[in-house]
Amino acid sequence: MNLNTKKIGQIILLASSLFTISYTTQAETPENRANNKLDSNINQLLASENLPGRVMLVRKNNKIIHHEAYGYADIESQKVIYVV
Repeated sequence: MNLNTKKIGQIILLASSLFTISYTTQAETPENRANNKLDSNINQLLASENLPGRVMLVRKNNKIIHHEAYGYADIESQKVIYVV
């Protein structure tokens, strides 16, 4: 196998891996739809109530199914809230 064929093979493998990762992270599942709707509702609530930020944790059957930070810890400095 010459060098160009090997490089082309590596590029194809890398591209297909990236496509697979991208596809699986963007797959539409009921859980993703629910999380997206929850994210949207929380962001609307923050805006309508003029709240700087919140952290949301949802548990079901003693398992964390959603844990996300929204908005800012400090609006003036725009310090973002992070989930650890």
